[in-house]
Amino acid sequence: FEISRPELKLAGVRIDAEQWSRSRMSYYTGLSIVSADTIVPASPEDTHPITGYPEGSWLNYVSWSPNGKHITFTTRSPGGTGDPPRGPLQLWIADATTGKARPLLGNRRLNTVFSSYEWIDDNTIVAAVLPEGVSSPPAKPPVPLGPKIQDNSNGKKSQNRTWTDLLKDEYDGDVFEYYGASELVTVNVNEDAEGHEGTPLAPPRMYTEVSASPAGEFIVACWLARPFSTAVPAGRFPVTIQLWTKRGNFVREIAALPLAEDIPIAFNSCRMGPRGVGWRDDRPAELSWIEAQDGGDPDVSVSPRDIVYTLDAHAAAAAATAGDGSSNGADLAPSVLATTDLRCGGVSWCDGGCCGRSAGWLGVVCLQKLHSTCHCTGIPLLPMISN
Repeated sequence: FEISRPELKLAGVRIDAEQWSRSRMSYYTGLSIVSADTIVPASPEDTHPITGYPEGSWLNYVSWSPNGKHITFTTRSPGGTGDPPRGPLQLWIADATTGKARPLLGNRRLNTVFSSYEWIDDNTIVAAVLPEGVSSPPAKPPVPLGPKIQDNSNGKKSQNRTWTDLLKDEYDGDVFEYYGASELVTVNVNEDAEGHEGTPLAPPRMYTEVSASPAGEFIVACWLARPFSTAVPAGRFPVTIQLWTKRGNFVREIAALPLAEDIPIAFNSCRMGPRGVGWRDDRPAELSWIEAQDGGDPDVSVSPRDIVYTLDAHAAAAAATAGDGSSNGADLAPSVLATTDLRCGGVSWCDGGCCGRSAGWLGVVCLQKLHSTCHCTGIPLLPMISN
């Protein structure tokens, strides 16, 4: 019966409106803890099941705390005959020693259409919950609000792919925003009393990702915003990426990307502006991202084609509080880690100031080893490899 449930198809995203989640999600029916040196599947005497959550629940979004003392997961009703009513997912936490689970966030429930929750440090979780006092979904107008108009009076030429499940009108946009919006709250799993509904961290927005730095001092938050489009899916809608402290204080804007309806359809095309924004695993609080120098168009001849940047969050925070604070840390220029004449596919962080970078062009991939303490263009790790 899970496959036959109704779903909303909006901006390339398929939504289960009853659960405020993606539709057709997989799930677990149980969780057990085994020793790291145990061969699985393990015998019953070597497993310690997680207990305390409603029997028969479907489980999702399982995660260890950074110190390994807790396991978090979500529960939801299967919605079958005799099951509790279906609704948004509930966050639970279990003690890794005893296996006993308890609910978090009181009566607040998660909105997992885009994001769910993230461990900030050993004791603190940031969760995307339904906005306080959320009302009924937008009502569909009895008649169309007006004709559908597409304007190309400026004569701009752009190719586009054939996308499915796009927004059709303003009403679709309202429904998409309604189900995509969440509020960020934090909860201390050791200090907050049972039933505590979380401490507000940020107002309702369409958060797509919330990521904590390895040392748990900073947060990168990403969210979608209007104007939406009927020509491209949600991944090309305007997006804002900001750096905050762990308490939600603004440090710096990393990117404010506009609507991207004109990305070329050629291979190795990409969106203009920062992409692949993420934390370095080998630093307490240092961001990295990639920016195209060719406008995202592979037909443009330019060298370098991509640049990998890094930014120390501590330095950005210090710059934001220096003087009158009017710069908000934006005056601190990021550092150039590496450049490439191919399209950079990403960076994998090691330790000891070393990382690996992948870059490619059409059917060819090149892997390189970089020393992140210098601005070198890379030491070849593997030769050019054809896909």
